[in-house]
Parts: sequence; C-alpha cells; structure tokens
Amino acid sequence: MQTVTGIFANIRIEFFLWNRLLILVNSTISTFFGRPLKDFVYRLVSIQSQS
Repeated sequence: MQTVTGIFANIRIEFFLWNRLLILVNSTISTFFGRPLKDFVYRLVSIQSQS
C-alpha cells in the first residue's frame, strides 16, 4: 500500500512541476512575443479549420 501512495505522490508532484513549467513558458512567450505571436497562431488555426 505504501508504494502505491508514494507513486501517486510522485505523479502529483511531477504534474504540479510540469504545470508550473508550462505556465512559466507560456508567460515568457507572452512577454517576449506578445500579441503578434498569438495573432499568428490564431491565423494558422483559422486557416487549418477552413481547409
């Protein structure tokens, strides 16, 4: 039983760290590239959905 709990705890910690990392990367991209990048991605997505 102990090992299962430990594994779940590790998974939760790793998930939390990944979440933090993704948030950090996201905010960094937003800070450096800002709206132009978002507009570009949005345009790409709309082009993809049209075709």
